[in-house]
Amino acid sequence: MRLNNPLWPLLWLLLVSVFAVSLGRMLFQGFPLQTNILALLPHTEKTPQATHAMDLATKELGRKLLFLVGAGKQADAMAAADILAARLKETQGYTSIQYKVSPTQMQAYAKFYYPMRQQLLSQAQRQQLEESPKNLMASAMATLFGPLGSGRAAMLSEDPFFLFSNYLGTLPNAGGKLSLNHNRLTLRQDGKIWVFLSASTLDSPFSLAAQKRLLPPLNETLTEIEKQYPSVEVLKTGSLFFAAQGSQSAQQEISTIGIGSLLGVIILLLAAFRSGRPLLLSLLSILVGSLAALVITIWCFGSVHLFTLVFGASLIGVSIDYSFHFFAEQYLPQKDRFSGLRHIMPAITMGMLTSVIAYLSLAIAPFPGLRQLALFSAAGLLMAFFTVIALFPHLASQRVYSRPNWLTRGCNLLLQCWLRPTTRQLQLGFAILILASLVAIYHLKANDDIRVLQSSSPELVHNDTKLKQMLGYQFDTRFFVVEGQTPQQVLERQEALFSQLDQLISQQQLASYQGLASWLPSVHTQQQNYQLLHSRYQQLLPEYFSKLGLKNRQQVLEELLSQPFKPVGVKQWLESPVSKNLHFLWQGEFKGQYAGIVLLGHSHSLQLLQQLQGPHITLISKADDISALFKLYRHRIAWILGGAYLAIALLLLGRYGVRRASILMLPPLLAGLLALGATSLMGETLNLFHMLALMLVLGIGVDYTLFFAEAGKRPLNTLIAIALSAVTTLLSFGLLALSHTQAVHGFGLTVLVGIGAAFVLSPLVARSDS
Repeated sequence: MRLNNPLWPLLWLLLVSVFAVSLGRMLFQGFPLQTNILALLPHTEKTPQATHAMDLATKELGRKLLFLVGAGKQADAMAAADILAARLKETQGYTSIQYKVSPTQMQAYAKFYYPMRQQLLSQAQRQQLEESPKNLMASAMATLFGPLGSGRAAMLSEDPFFLFSNYLGTLPNAGGKLSLNHNRLTLRQDGKIWVFLSASTLDSPFSLAAQKRLLPPLNETLTEIEKQYPSVEVLKTGSLFFAAQGSQSAQQEISTIGIGSLLGVIILLLAAFRSGRPLLLSLLSILVGSLAALVITIWCFGSVHLFTLVFGASLIGVSIDYSFHFFAEQYLPQKDRFSGLRHIMPAITMGMLTSVIAYLSLAIAPFPGLRQLALFSAAGLLMAFFTVIALFPHLASQRVYSRPNWLTRGCNLLLQCWLRPTTRQLQLGFAILILASLVAIYHLKANDDIRVLQSSSPELVHNDTKLKQMLGYQFDTRFFVVEGQTPQQVLERQEALFSQLDQLISQQQLASYQGLASWLPSVHTQQQNYQLLHSRYQQLLPEYFSKLGLKNRQQVLEELLSQPFKPVGVKQWLESPVSKNLHFLWQGEFKGQYAGIVLLGHSHSLQLLQQLQGPHITLISKADDISALFKLYRHRIAWILGGAYLAIALLLLGRYGVRRASILMLPPLLAGLLALGATSLMGETLNLFHMLALMLVLGIGVDYTLFFAEAGKRPLNTLIAIALSAVTTLLSFGLLALSHTQAVHGFGLTVLVGIGAAFVLSPLVARSDS
């Protein structure tokens, strides 16, 4: 193509105008930034109902905030809790706030369950009625003649064996560790009285807008409480706090990476060319590439993820290679402003194509996060490349730059280490490193557990652990979704599941569980309870009343047996105040199927839980699902990486032949091995993000060798351009390696070692030409 065609700058200006206008509209309408890590992952649930239930449960549970306000003096704890509750109510963005409990709410359980008392039996009560009813009668008599007997005597005509009051005590967390004190839920621990509050956010905790709206007034309130009541301690937990910390950490790291990379580019360009024009044009190419990548990604996906911005911006930074090579040509006199570009055009074109192949190969995996990252990187790289070839010859200065001595000496020394046959030290050193890396890779282990890759502040983790221990909150992120064609079928299937979960509890493999059937038996079970209880009434009550000397025992017996069976369904339970904070247990109807969830306490074996799954019972364990996905896609990307090596090798084969293409592929291959070896030698485990980093090492490493392959008689000039590019890349990813987030750290470390090795090994190609 004609590089001096005047239409190229006009086309560039048109494209940039379109991207700029589109971005302006996006910013005006509200920038679509996504921060939820789950949005990066495909759905893994087995049925649409399970997926729907997962979304609803995550929405309900994820928006909960829990607080405990504690102090040595009850008055201080309650006064501080009053301030916190008042401020939460004043702040827009909360759907419900649970603080004070009225006597009416406390009486709700009795009002709802008492009319159906003859239909309610705990598992232990049923077993006793079936196997040892005489013992039940003896136990009831012992209660009557005990210290509290006079208070229970009035219940003889309605609940002769006192089963109902005992049943209420078996409801999940009935009262828990909290007790009512001045209409507030409180507990005593560690010499303090703690007041409990809870709230639910209106928007997702992963929403940046929600974090900015809710957290500042909350933090101001906590600071105010600390000043007014220095002895008060406030424990808090909730997804909002963890998500905000993750967002803040990511934003800080983006700023650090961006500033570090920018400063590196500025210092290098000014030191290498002693002119501001190469600096401004190089930054222009990166800026335009990032602009195009951002807009195109939002066009295709509807939003851009924070993960994509963190990694994609760094990948686009690779495009500065083209700028460095263009300006490195200015160290030599040129016939005209396009002659330097003509000389490097084959190299930067091949480099761009191989990098795009490497990045787009990530889109093969059905992984939304990787597809978005692949598109962002490839689009940015293409636009940055087009900026160099369309604009730089028209805007660059025509003067010849002088090469700095420090840069020339350093690059010449490295070049001679590979070009001189008698210089063996560097070559021997690399051979030893590669052998050591192969041994280390043999011992390299993988760990895809998402819990290991997450990074949370010690304070948040301490608050979360302590608060849940104090409340006796045992439920983790695993739960079952139970489906059915009717609400009653869901309850019946939950009850069948409960019997299996009880076995796990008896084996100490599960701490607890809770589902809707824990609060409301199925109609079938209610009927069985009613019939069992009435049969035992007929069998035991005449003797029981006779021993008690009850005068109107026949009348009482007839009244008890005449109590009609009135089935209570899910709809009635949902309409009752009893279900106020438990609606999330019922997922309702979706596509002709009903579903409810069964929460699980701490479990020791995922495999045992998975064995309980069936056609209508699905285990949801998001952390384990994500970890399994990371493992799956780590394997897939390993294959994709191998395919990318093969595709790039075939592309090079057509241009350079078998021998030359093999030499060109050797430096990036060895660089990848050294990066993996370093991961193992530093005691780290392999995960998905190391594989992503190896893809980048391949793309950049091939660029370096291609630049040498097309350098002709100018290897030193080429190495200077590669050195400038490599130092900039190492600065960017060196900062990533310092990240507190394990995933980002692993990515940065792998790229740091891989790119450093690819740079040092790249003159191998120049040696093969000599």
